[in-house]
Amino acid sequence: MYVLLFSTSVVLAVLLWTVSQKQTSYKRLLKWYSALFVICSLTLGTFTVQKHKDDIRESVQGLWKETSKVQHVSANQKNTEDGTIKNPLIEQYHLKSEVHIDVEAVNQYPELPRGCEVTSLSMLLQHHDYDVDKMTLAKKVQKSEQAYQNIDGQIHFGDPNEGFVGNMYNLSEPGFGVYHKPIAKLTRQYAGDRVIDFSGGSFYEILEHLDDGHPVWIITNTLYQSLPDSYFEQWITPNGTKRITMKEHSVVITGYDQDFMYFNDPLTGKKKKAPKDDFKEAWVQMGKQAITIK
Repeated sequence: MYVLLFSTSVVLAVLLWTVSQKQTSYKRLLKWYSALFVICSLTLGTFTVQKHKDDIRESVQGLWKETSKVQHVSANQKNTEDGTIKNPLIEQYHLKSEVHIDVEAVNQYPELPRGCEVTSLSMLLQHHDYDVDKMTLAKKVQKSEQAYQNIDGQIHFGDPNEGFVGNMYNLSEPGFGVYHKPIAKLTRQYAGDRVIDFSGGSFYEILEHLDDGHPVWIITNTLYQSLPDSYFEQWITPNGTKRITMKEHSVVITGYDQDFMYFNDPLTGKKKKAPKDDFKEAWVQMGKQAITIK
């Protein structure tokens, strides 16, 4: 700011001097203004570089790291015996090329039409030999006390980060679901310190847990791919405005290979798969919510 004011003052001073010098030749004025332009440019440039030198250094270092990572990944791409290309990211993270964990599938219907989160949790807990069913979890999961209201077209409802929102048992009444925090809290009632809530982390943490033989509970959507903005709406909750989609869903991931993610879908009570990249995008879009038991 001070440098800018200084430069402006210099320009004005030279301009006033020019006006006072009626006899000054055109060529002489041109030389003065050219010199002035160069001096101001160098001054502003030096000031800008000094002020933002840390940001510039971090940007350059970040670009170098990303370039090195790409080179490393490219170097790790090797042909398998059947001619296919190994997944470079799996190579980089030292993961198995394919994992499948046998987890018994459970159907949320007919009792819990909105109970995908607790039904998926029941699969995870039962896999680890905890004797608990979906109905018990539905009763015990924390609930939001905020009632549904539609005021001039604006929905006012609960925050799924605080507890289950609405009616889990009956689709004729308003309802939504619940996010990872109340689910993690409920899971700890059974598995204690074995529970790992790594929400907000990397997608490759999911692969690492699967690689270790641990199924993963997540929040996704019913299409298992990134949703357009038209599927989302803004709700007013006790904790502020939240971006909500009624396509919200929860599943238990049971495996992966080079192209697909494998999971148990409580909507059907069956084992399914979805393209890995699409599946990842859906998980990221829904807030990177993930829980496992080690």
